[in-house]
Amino acid sequence: PAPVPAPSTPAEPAAPPPPERVQASIEGTTVVIKWNPSFSKLPIVGYMVYRAFPGDETGAPLTSSPTSDTVYKDRSAKEGLSYIYWVCTQGADGKLSGPSTKPKVDIPKSTGVPFF
Repeated sequence: PAPVPAPSTPAEPAAPPPPERVQASIEGTTVVIKWNPSFSKLPIVGYMVYRAFPGDETGAPLTSSPTSDTVYKDRSAKEGLSYIYWVCTQGADGKLSGPSTKPKVDIPKSTGVPFF
């Protein structure tokens, strides 16, 4: 007799792809993170932006809920520190994509001399 095939389980729905071309730059005292939108057959609700210190793979979300923008301004970065940023796409079902590329930013120490 032929072997009986194992019952198939429904495939887990796929997560959306991460955004592309994630870039981080410094504008004054703000780190600006920009990215290209994800193109997905799955409905997406927006993007979650994360920040971590180099070597920390977990990081913390900077957005409390998905943003539909493709730019985020981090005004809480501290001078003299380095950060890595990444962006995940969030699907309508709540699933997050894997992380985007992770640009690193070195925030320079202020060289300004206070005037009295």
